[in-house]
Formats: sequence, structure tokens, C-alpha cells
Amino acid sequence: MALFAPLAATADTLPVQISIGELAFAPVGGITLQKNLRTMSTPPYGVIIAAEDIAAFSLFTAAGVGQMMDISVCGQAVVSATVQAEITTPYISIHNAPKGGLLDDFSEHGCP
Repeated sequence: MALFAPLAATADTLPVQISIGELAFAPVGGITLQKNLRTMSTPPYGVIIAAEDIAAFSLFTAAGVGQMMDISVCGQAVVSATVQAEITTPYISIHNAPKGGLLDDFSEHGCP
């Protein structure tokens, strides 16, 4: 049984930007959005960075430890969180995303 399911139901790639302060990271290889299907209330989401972007993303997050990281999809902020440590894996877990419903809307209908 799959615990995670891709959110991308549209054929179009959703534009994603990840920023820390003045710095911005736009993945070259794209990202995959996922939603945990085991949790029904405030479901955690996941952002998976493409393999070719992991090294650059790791450096990006290393420079931002202790600062707020904002993730925007379709030009709208969906979550902000403090970078606790350098992220060296391709998966970013997003728990209690206050605007998580936007991810569902974007995946079903594309960007407004």
C-alpha cells in the first residue's frame, strides 16, 4: 500500500520557487509534490527535488541554516519553515502547511 501519492494531476509542470531571505532556488530538474494519504487532518506534504539539483540545493540550505525558507507554488506561498540544518536529501517534509489546500487545487487545476 502506497503511503504517498504524487499531487501532480495536471500535465503541466507547476512552477516552484524556494527562497531563503534574498536568495532564491528554482530547481532546474523540477520537483515532485506528494501528499501523505495516511493522515486525513492537516496532511503532511512532501517536495522531492530532482537528482541533478540536490548538490546545489544542499549548498543553498547550508547557507540558510537558522533562517526562514519559503516555498511558493504558482507564485503563491504555501509554507514557511525555519531551516534547521543543511538539507542533503531530495525530500523536504512539510507538516501542518496552513495553505496546503492550495497544493491540491494547483495539482488538480494548474495555476490560476
